[in-house]
Amino acid sequence: MIKVFLITGFLGAGKTTFLKEAFDSFEGMKTGAVVNEFGDVNIDGMLLKREGIQLAELTGGSIFCACIKDKFVDSLIEMSKIDLDIMFIEASGLADPASMGNIIEGIKHKTGDVYDYRGSLCIADGDSFMELSNILTAVKAQVEFASAVIINKTDLIDHEKLEKVKAKIKEINPCITIHTAVRCKLDIKSLISDMEPSEKPPGESRNTPENRAETFVVKGQRAVKIHALEDFIKDISKESYRIKGFCITEEGPVRISASGDAIELFPWQEEIGETKIVVISAIGFRMMSVILRSIEKNAKGIFTV
Repeated sequence: MIKVFLITGFLGAGKTTFLKEAFDSFEGMKTGAVVNEFGDVNIDGMLLKREGIQLAELTGGSIFCACIKDKFVDSLIEMSKIDLDIMFIEASGLADPASMGNIIEGIKHKTGDVYDYRGSLCIADGDSFMELSNILTAVKAQVEFASAVIINKTDLIDHEKLEKVKAKIKEINPCITIHTAVRCKLDIKSLISDMEPSEKPPGESRNTPENRAETFVVKGQRAVKIHALEDFIKDISKESYRIKGFCITEEGPVRISASGDAIELFPWQEEIGETKIVVISAIGFRMMSVILRSIEKNAKGIFTV
């Protein structure tokens, strides 16, 4: 049987970092992953690709929304035919995973009993969880339907705030097991082996085409000054849930990861061909104006959207 684990968490909480750590922890085992990117460009898939990992990539919405749910089901059926020991499903940051149990049960007529669903693990950003859980139903649902949670980025918060985050998580899900980490560094093998599916009955996901966030892709072929890139990201980050991607700069390729005020640029050793920066926002068409104004100010003639 294939042990299946769903990985949830809001945009920028550390899901991809967790998966990279998990792949290292289970090196030598036959491992697979389904990676769901809300936008049309799968940045996470580019970061996770490595030899020996069976990887399926789904873009353009949440796997629990009608927009790509059929593709998710097809991917699960196809992955069931591969000889795997363990499989991780990385949901998009805006996913409401209420229907995961129903999906696994609903495909049994095609997969048999090959999947042993072990539950959902939620990655929570310790610095932003309190605010997000109060305004976004998806963040609350991710905790409600999880068996365990990792409060990540604990180096960014003090003990008092950490205790408040723990209390909030227990308020949402009294039965959940809580772990803490910095950059998802912890004993993942032990965590996984101890997980049991949540006792909360599956429900209907609240992910629908009507309430989905908007995604934009900023592209470019020319190199931009690094300070201009930083200013561009700062300008648009206030109106964005998440910004990530790769950019050609005058100092070489960089990987971008931004969530709220946390903006990080990392040197990237591989050629990237062109700049692709994914911006996820809740403000729709107004976000296009924000992006275009910042391009005009910081990267005119270099970036397009």
